[in-house]
Amino acid sequence: MIAVIPAAGAGTRLKPLTHTVPKPILHVAGKPIIGHILDRLVNCVDEIVVVVGYKKNAVMDYVERGYADKFKIKFVDQAEQKGLGHAVYITKDAVGDRPVMIVLGDMIFADNYAKMLALHEQSIKSHPDISGSIAVKEVDDPRRYGIVELEDGYINRLVEKPAHPTSNLAIAGVYIIEDAPLLYDCLGEITSEKSGNGGEYQLTDALQRMVDRGKKLLSFRVSDWYDCGRPDSLLEINKVLLSGMESRLEGKIKNSEIIDPVIIEKNCKVENSIIGPNVSIGEDSRIENSIIMDSIIGIKSELKNILLMDSLIGSYTKVCGKLHKIIVGENTEINLE
Repeated sequence: MIAVIPAAGAGTRLKPLTHTVPKPILHVAGKPIIGHILDRLVNCVDEIVVVVGYKKNAVMDYVERGYADKFKIKFVDQAEQKGLGHAVYITKDAVGDRPVMIVLGDMIFADNYAKMLALHEQSIKSHPDISGSIAVKEVDDPRRYGIVELEDGYINRLVEKPAHPTSNLAIAGVYIIEDAPLLYDCLGEITSEKSGNGGEYQLTDALQRMVDRGKKLLSFRVSDWYDCGRPDSLLEINKVLLSGMESRLEGKIKNSEIIDPVIIEKNCKVENSIIGPNVSIGEDSRIENSIIMDSIIGIKSELKNILLMDSLIGSYTKVCGKLHKIIVGENTEINLE
């Protein structure tokens, strides 16, 4: 089994954070998004293909430095952003005829990939004729997602962000395909026919062609997953991941209170501050006279004299407020905004 990780997008929903840093390298709970994904793939696959594009060197450098001893790594450059289907299609030569696990590069799961592979293997044992299986989850508003419809337990229809959905089973961003050559053939047909909507080619369209040719696809249920492409979800997954970790305090902390869980990376300096809960601070940052909760702070940033909550602060950023020294009598209301 080989894993394909599409990680080429520009992360437009996360601007201005992604003006200078590609989305996969944004820190959450102490490491880049793609780091959490790769950690969960260790011992599941021995080879990965990472599709890069926007600010690709930062992604390639991080993956090579941190994971060259854990995987055989290949990179494929998606020079033009033409959708998920195109991103997967250009990995055809790297994958060959091996079974492939496609893992979106901006999704972090509560479940690990080993559990998903185990569910897939169980499906193969009971349905040896299947060509693949897809992770799904019931959602309240399926219009925001690609969805699947089932018939007799098999997937019979896949629709990308339907206006009038007939199913609430959202595709959760993990696809395990046994018949990879057929998938790539279907993707090739879509791209050659230029049948993509708005110039983008969807993976769901290729999977639908597999179904239309009589190939059988199953689904397996996953628990919570988090789309790291939105600020609110990035903060949510930061909180979820931190809740399962012990606090890690690698910086210098002086005259400050830490409310678990918190990650303060190496070479940070925190002074006269209250940090936490649910805060991760990137390495080489400076925090002084501040209160920070439920927030993510990038690397080499400086925060002084501020109160932050539910905030995302990028790397190499300076945010300073103003302290007030006041004497207030009884029955008084003051707004210091």
